[in-house]
Amino acid sequence: MEEKTLEVFKKGSKLLNILQDEKRQQILVLLCREEQLTVNQIIELLPISRPAVSHHLKLMYEVGVLTVKQEGLERYYSSDLENTLLWLKELTTSFKNNIKTKKLYKFLSIYAYIFKHMGSVIILFFYKLKIFNIEGDC
Repeated sequence: MEEKTLEVFKKGSKLLNILQDEKRQQILVLLCREEQLTVNQIIELLPISRPAVSHHLKLMYEVGVLTVKQEGLERYYSSDLENTLLWLKELTTSFKNNIKTKKLYKFLSIYAYIFKHMGSVIILFFYKLKIFNIEGDC
């Protein structure tokens, strides 16, 4: 299971690297708040130079968190987080599965230890007392 989680992390590693920058975070939050903005509008709202804004927008566009629409000479940037949210959902699901697997493994380890050292009669006794819920939660 951990291998699956690592694969999911690898898919999003470029995204995580891009989004760790505070200036990019500011730009993305701004673009989430506004429907669409040009570079000039962004530099009016944030204390970031024009070349820096252009560079950050390019990087964020490359990882898929932005879309660009050309209208005449202007390029309008918008946030597009659908794929990012799908990736986050996949990552959290993978973590949840790891946690469930770990709990099940722990339960089975305890069960095997008891069986090895105390015999099946004690396990059936525990089962009858509902100390072990074999069909459901661990």
